[in-house]
Amino acid sequence: MFLLLSMVTKSQSPEFQYRGIDPTNDCKSVMEYKVVAPSGTATYAWDFGDGNTGVGSVATHTYATPGTYDVTLTADGDVANAKKVSVIVHPFDHFVAIRDNTTPGAGTFQYKIGSPLFSSAGTYTFSWAITGPDGYVVDPASTNWKFSHTFPFSGNFNIAFTVTSSFGCTSTRNRVVAVADTLIVPNVFTPDGDGVNDIWSIKSNGKDKLNVKIYSRAGVLVYEENAAIILWDGKTAYGKELASGVYYYVVDRADKVLPAQKGFFYLLRGK
Repeated sequence: MFLLLSMVTKSQSPEFQYRGIDPTNDCKSVMEYKVVAPSGTATYAWDFGDGNTGVGSVATHTYATPGTYDVTLTADGDVANAKKVSVIVHPFDHFVAIRDNTTPGAGTFQYKIGSPLFSSAGTYTFSWAITGPDGYVVDPASTNWKFSHTFPFSGNFNIAFTVTSSFGCTSTRNRVVAVADTLIVPNVFTPDGDGVNDIWSIKSNGKDKLNVKIYSRAGVLVYEENAAIILWDGKTAYGKELASGVYYYVVDRADKVLPAQKGFFYLLRGK
């Protein structure tokens, strides 16, 4: 007697990546979509979420207007396992500003600023202007689609990015960037008296005042400090040693340039 066994393999949803690429000459946003898996599929069908469709493992699409679109990828006609992702299509004047140095107390703040949509100027021209506290003005800061800039002090700075196409369209986008010193908060310390990692210390510039609150896992406030330099030995304000465990911290800057920094850390004591 032979026993025949049938095996059913459950299909998985396909996966894809996407990114914005160079806008069209008339300032329309273009997205590139690329299949990640499965690689052996015969056909790929795209629904770009704006009433238009496409095929292929790599597809590009021009959107009439920026916005959020539900993009769907179907592999080999398997509609039941199609992959749908909400994709943000940025306007052609989109830009980012990313901190490029993370050394506390450096005194200056380096940023990479630019548009991730452009790989070349093409038919476009660019102009950047930066204004900030105390009459700080750099205009133009650059005429490229990307550049590096060093802010001489902390504060809120406005970055204006003007993009103009030779085909007649132009736009200026303003964005306020909060420039502040880096805070490095340790995620573990061991106050067991051996002289190694006994102090929970926040690395900062040592000048700007900080408010620090530490809570137990139960949400009980066990320690609070207001100072520019934070050094904590794992004890309450009354000198009681806290037990090993996970604790929650909230670090708030007195200047309020950035939102409060929050997270967890481990307090570990030796046996």
